[in-house]
Amino acid sequence: MTFFCLLCSPAIIGIPLPLGKMIAAEIALVNNFIWNEAWTFNDLKHERSIGLELFDRFFRFQIICFVGIILGIIAIKFLHSAVGLNLFYANICAIGIATSWNYLLNYYLNWGVRKR
Repeated sequence: MTFFCLLCSPAIIGIPLPLGKMIAAEIALVNNFIWNEAWTFNDLKHERSIGLELFDRFFRFQIICFVGIILGIIAIKFLHSAVGLNLFYANICAIGIATSWNYLLNYYLNWGVRKR
């Protein structure tokens, strides 16, 4: 959210919304992947290896989350333009939508969590 505000606020940097959202989201994605590996799915470490599989997981994470970014951009544009919601509140809603998408798909498809 901080990077989004810095990048998209006309008073600060003021770059176009889609570009600012994509840059801010990519920063968040790298951060989230690191935390998912280190903490969220830490209990699965014994089931995965590091090295090429780590890069494979990161690539799949990026692909899944790219769709989440697109969903977030659509949500922001709709909530801001059509509904009239403040740009930054619209981004909070978009983050919620993208987070749900990203978590569910990565939970099942990327880290391979299955019902036991």
